[in-house]
Amino acid sequence: MELVIISGIARVGKTALANLLAKEAFNLGFKPIILPFAGPLKDEACARGFNKKDSPSKYREFCQVHGALKREIDPNYWVKKFEDKLMAIYEAELKDLKEGLAYWQRIVIADDCRYENELSLGKKHKACTIFVSPGNRPLEDMRGKWRQHHSESMATDIEDGDNDLLSLFRYVITNDGTEDDLSYQVESLAPLWTGLQASPNYNKKEARLAMQELVDLFLDDLLESDYNEEDEEDDYYSPE
Repeated sequence: MELVIISGIARVGKTALANLLAKEAFNLGFKPIILPFAGPLKDEACARGFNKKDSPSKYREFCQVHGALKREIDPNYWVKKFEDKLMAIYEAELKDLKEGLAYWQRIVIADDCRYENELSLGKKHKACTIFVSPGNRPLEDMRGKWRQHHSESMATDIEDGDNDLLSLFRYVITNDGTEDDLSYQVESLAPLWTGLQASPNYNKKEARLAMQELVDLFLDDLLESDYNEEDEEDDYYSPE
């Protein structure tokens, strides 16, 4: 399973990038899954009867209040929930592999990374991390008060020149052109982002160790007798 994490300020084109990457990943033989970090919160909202389409205001209010409450109790609460979903996808992939099914390898794309602990989870799972910048392209409602929300802090700090934060990302792209321009970038870089092609910073020793870890993990799973299956804007973080 490959994991790609996309970050950037709101309305920079993260979801557009994720959709284009999913298409390219499918063409490369992967089974793409777009899994936002906000997914678990949205699931809880729906489970409690809050529907974005039918009652957007109540839905948004629940997501903001409930999301903040859980993060206050445990800053990693939603990250852990995301990881649970991630591991369920990995287990499903292993099941397909054991059964010899074609196109079993998943690529999970999280298009809404806004916090450093989400990046830390990505590092744990050897994710490909991508920061999207608008360059000189003006974005909608740049003076909106909602952009002061803490969920925008990391991306805003990077745009303001925080190189330490920027260094946490493996790739940085500028989305300042047309959709065709973005599509061309994704098509060119998809083999790198999906792990099919080694990046310029490829380290053979680290790659061998990582591969050995995957092999060991796979063999451990084979020995298990039981098998358990378990939109650019996110109301999880800030209002639209």
